[in-house]
Amino acid sequence: MVDVPSDKQTAAVEVSAADSAEPTDPTIESDSKVAPAPESTAPVESLEVAAEATKRSSTIAGALNLKQPGIERALALFDAGYAVPFVAQYRRAETGNLNETQLESVYEAYLLYRSLADRRKAILQTLGERGILSDHLKESINACRDKIELEDLYLPLKRRERTKATAAVEKGLGPLADMLNDSQNDQTSLEELAAPFIRPEKSVNTAEEALSGAREILSEAYTHNAGLRRALRSKILSRGRLVIHPTKTTDPSAGRFKPFFDTTEDLSKIPAQKFLQIMRGVRTGALRADVETDDSSLFDEIAASAIREGDSPAIALLRECLRAAYDQTMRAAAERDAMTIMQERSDAGAIRAFRDNARNRLMAQPAGAISVIGVFTNQTDSISWAAVNAAGEILAGETIPAAMAQECAQLRESLTKAIKDHKPQAIAIGRGDSSGIVLRVIREVLRDSAADSCYCTILQEAGHPVSAHASTAAAEHDPLVASAAAIARQHQDPLAQLVKFDPRHIGIGQNFHEVNQKRLREALQRSIMSCVCQVGLDLNTANATLLGHVCGIQPATAENIVKRRTEEGPFTSRRQLLDVAGVGPKVYEQAVAFLRIENGDHPLDASAIHPEHYAAVESAASQAGSDLAQLWTDESVRDSVLKAFETVEELDATTADTVRHTIRKGRRDPRGAYRAPRFQDAVRTVADLETGASLEGVVTNIADFGAFVEVGVGQDGLVHLSELANGFVRDPRQIVSVGQTVTVKVLNVDKDKPRISLSIKALQTQKPRRPKQDSRKKSETDEAKTDAPHRRESAPSRQPRRQQAPDRKQGKPNQRRPKERPQRAKKKAPVLPEQDNQPLTNTLLADQLEALKDRLST
Repeated sequence: MVDVPSDKQTAAVEVSAADSAEPTDPTIESDSKVAPAPESTAPVESLEVAAEATKRSSTIAGALNLKQPGIERALALFDAGYAVPFVAQYRRAETGNLNETQLESVYEAYLLYRSLADRRKAILQTLGERGILSDHLKESINACRDKIELEDLYLPLKRRERTKATAAVEKGLGPLADMLNDSQNDQTSLEELAAPFIRPEKSVNTAEEALSGAREILSEAYTHNAGLRRALRSKILSRGRLVIHPTKTTDPSAGRFKPFFDTTEDLSKIPAQKFLQIMRGVRTGALRADVETDDSSLFDEIAASAIREGDSPAIALLRECLRAAYDQTMRAAAERDAMTIMQERSDAGAIRAFRDNARNRLMAQPAGAISVIGVFTNQTDSISWAAVNAAGEILAGETIPAAMAQECAQLRESLTKAIKDHKPQAIAIGRGDSSGIVLRVIREVLRDSAADSCYCTILQEAGHPVSAHASTAAAEHDPLVASAAAIARQHQDPLAQLVKFDPRHIGIGQNFHEVNQKRLREALQRSIMSCVCQVGLDLNTANATLLGHVCGIQPATAENIVKRRTEEGPFTSRRQLLDVAGVGPKVYEQAVAFLRIENGDHPLDASAIHPEHYAAVESAASQAGSDLAQLWTDESVRDSVLKAFETVEELDATTADTVRHTIRKGRRDPRGAYRAPRFQDAVRTVADLETGASLEGVVTNIADFGAFVEVGVGQDGLVHLSELANGFVRDPRQIVSVGQTVTVKVLNVDKDKPRISLSIKALQTQKPRRPKQDSRKKSETDEAKTDAPHRRESAPSRQPRRQQAPDRKQGKPNQRRPKERPQRAKKKAPVLPEQDNQPLTNTLLADQLEALKDRLST
């Protein structure tokens, strides 16, 4: 049944002059000053805060299928301002050993819950100030766990412009609407019900005028009914179809949106990327998208839930009011809400993919401090190169006009001179319009120059032009040369270079303009922080941009750190961080373990061990009789300290395991070592490729459907998801990473398009299939069958086992049936190793929590 506001309630909520004015009664003001003493309210407020915290942790723990105590402590740490990487690495004991992937899911749920709580608090405060917050309404608002449903509850209580319904309420027709709603089993005529409400002094002269006003009130009540809006929205999401057509101004013969012309997609099944592309077409005016449903059956279902069946005169009027509300407002509002939910869901999926791709690029293997020539090819009118030394400083650079570059003579001459003068150890080519030509020329130059120690590779260069044209880059060098230098520096250290760009400009995926930009930026910033903290930074060499992505350090504080080491010399101890402006105890606590000091005063300052745990490690080294200064250089010292660490009692078991893992890992870069690709000299163009050939290549990009690999011909080949490994692959990023050198087999080459199909699993050793029955066991079985008659003749007769075993309860022979052949046990799903830094993947609270739960289950 629909809730129809009474005359008094409606007038108070919507049209009363007193509702819009602030209370001026002095008695009310004086009463407000008589408040209980603060000490008497403090315990009550504390209890309310504790109850809300427990309720919040219970909700998130249930949604993510995690233990509540760990969730509650993690949320308290987030409330206190601690970042996910710090909590994951150094507060595991407090959070119940939650890893970073789980904590990232908890943090996203925490943000959603906090956003909903802030909106709920604002609504309750507004309603309380207006004096219309009843206990039942407060309870309903506090119980709401969905932002759209919360707005549905608040909708009839908002201040709005004057409507026909509010005018009818002013005329005193609210009780008539209540009577009509309550008379669904009554045979009283509508005229009889309306007769008492004929009031000429309020411009209600006839029964028809009274009924007309009641219809307006009922229609608006149906429009604002939260239950009906929720039901209608749910049905549209599950049954609705998105029908896409070109607009009248769109050329039907061409355009990027042509595949969507005159197509239909189910809202419940449409992929996120496709929905975002369609919405882009709608925003640009190329497409028109309409949501279609069976409105007749949809209205009947809604009416059945709101209006009783029967032949009462009031029922026909109620259906008429519901139909008017449905046609005029409800259907369109539900469609808008459904599209909002679809956008939220698509945003969540797209942002998750963007974060995965960004993390993949940020954590690519670094080549290290080597001399590199970077080549920028993403311009139609020129090709630029820049030589940088091991420190990343630009030594020389040049921009070659495209016309001359196409002839290759000047390009070859310029690069030959650059290689001879600067003797680079690597040449990094940015993927662009002319990368194929440049790659071919460079390979010829290296062969002719006999520069065997130099190799070439191809990188994604999205984002470099944006950085190069910034004022700082332009002041340093010509913008195009600066872009080439950025490519060279990216090859040296991808993380240090890519953090300089806007995260949205590092080539992380498609349609990033179509998602919520604030959520995308925040999610990518968290991914960058996670990568920086996982790798760690040298406190005396890291730039301010990198330092600004460490837990707890703000950009201004990062600048102060750089200024401090410039003016007073390098840091020699982590404790010196406390002397920097902006670094207090809390910032120090979060950031210090992610900052390293080479050859500092304390040997552990060069590690990921937190100063909180120095005493425990020193105690273990003392028990082992080892020199702590040799912990990272002598493996025997490391083993002895680890053995002695088992008896250390200063730390709890979880923290001790974390410290032992850090010591065992040593100071290895988690990104791994870079291995240069070895392109075949005989294969330089797509025309040189042959089916079945085995080649080395570099992974240049990763999508959900596979990985793109450059094999030295200037054209990426695709390794489909099904060709990455012998087993089932859910996510290609678990198999390969951007920048990784892989060996592939050519499956197919379309030299006209061109298009290259590659395979990694074709070169892997196939796992031998287990025979249905071992041949040895089979022969033994056959032999046993052959000898069976002889064994039966020689063996003494014996009673069946079931007769020998007496029944334990009654002392009688056991009459149970012989044990049946056991069924083959179901194969358990393989347990994947824990991945603390697996990217994650950030809609409405219910949808996002479900997505996070699915993510954790994989």
